[in-house]
Amino acid sequence: MTRVTHIIHALWSTKRRKIITTTVASIVALGAVAGILIGVLGNTSKAVAYTNISRNYRVCLLTTTNGSKDDARVWQTIQNAAKNAPINAQHITAPDGSAEQLQPYVNSLVAMKCQLIITPGEKLAGPATTAARSATQTRFLITAEHPDLPNESSIPTDSQALAADITNSAHGAGSTTATNGK
Repeated sequence: MTRVTHIIHALWSTKRRKIITTTVASIVALGAVAGILIGVLGNTSKAVAYTNISRNYRVCLLTTTNGSKDDARVWQTIQNAAKNAPINAQHITAPDGSAEQLQPYVNSLVAMKCQLIITPGEKLAGPATTAARSATQTRFLITAEHPDLPNESSIPTDSQALAADITNSAHGAGSTTATNGK
């Protein structure tokens, strides 16, 4: 009986090994074929060239869904300024809310490395000033007659003056020497 059990066990192990070996070999072969096909057929398109945004000046406009009468003018001016300077412009619209609810939106623009943050509207002035206190390397244009901080300025009411401010900031990239209206 021991000899019969031993033979059955030996046959079972050989059969089992053969099945496992065949299965593993099939998977490896299919993987190799798939890799070759992907390499040959999947690489037919040309690489997409992206602008390196870290080399362009980043201007971010933050508005709310309730908006201010100045939103459209400021956005159009930013887009026009981007035609004359290396600027990446972004327009983010936050849901209307209190200063506490809007603060994370301003903070996210600082985290996104926006170098100039423009916040038209009275509701955004407080959150922008709060962010400007800790983000001293970021310029802020806010709706206020006399901003408190050296990296804050009032949004020019004249579109040409605003475009000049944006363009000069982009060409001076990193400068926080704008006049603050005092």
